Amino acid sequence: SRERRSAELQKSTRSRKRKTERKKFTSKKGSEYETDCLPRLDAVVIGEPIEKKDVEGKVAGYSYEVYDSKTDTSFHITAPTLLEGASFKQVAFLEVRGGALQQKPEGWFSASRVAFLKPQN
Repeated sequence: SRERRSAELQKSTRSRKRKTERKKFTSKKGSEYETDCLPRLDAVVIGEPIEKKDVEGKVAGYSYEVYDSKTDTSFHITAPTLLEGASFKQVAFLEVRGGALQQKPEGWFSASRVAFLKPQN
């Protein structure tokens, strides 16, 4: 029935939502801001991380293309450290935040840390 399908869809959507926390961060330009973040996001890295540089040419972090099985989406997320051999491995991004970009269909995502997940036996 229509009601049953609607209830299943609502349950499915709720199960994909994640709890966020309000935290303070410092922007690239040095100003402090407060925003919601995901404490932890587990995802699979697709391909090799790409080095990102600031305006002075210094390494500013690494862009990881990831797949999130919980939401069945892929996107890029920047983290400050490089994980060697991360391609097609499960990792955890900590303190994930993001936002919209003007005149672009995709947004930006950033994490304070990234680490390999320990294999579960």
